[in-house]
Amino acid sequence: MISASIIGMPAFINNRLTRFLGKASYSIYLMHGIVLYLMKAMGMYQWIGTLTVSGPMKFLISFTITASVTVGVSWLSYKFIEKPGIDLGKRFIAKKAAFALQPEKL
Repeated sequence: MISASIIGMPAFINNRLTRFLGKASYSIYLMHGIVLYLMKAMGMYQWIGTLTVSGPMKFLISFTITASVTVGVSWLSYKFIEKPGIDLGKRFIAKKAAFALQPEKL
């Protein structure tokens, strides 16, 4: 961390994808359990188990599908729930701060 602050963040760490994952990380955390549960309930993992590929390949397929769905659902959650909530909170705090700075009228 100290070297990154001195020489700058390497490009492979500081890119559009990692910045997005950083912003959506809380949504990913909240949604991953729901996605896992729903995919199991829909029989997705049983279907993948019937494929005629090796065990590691089944895991890779399951992981790729689950991660893709989780990131997609998390992006929607971030865009339509989390970000508007953050913006609303910022507006509320700005109004409260502006109100607190006004001189009292007697």
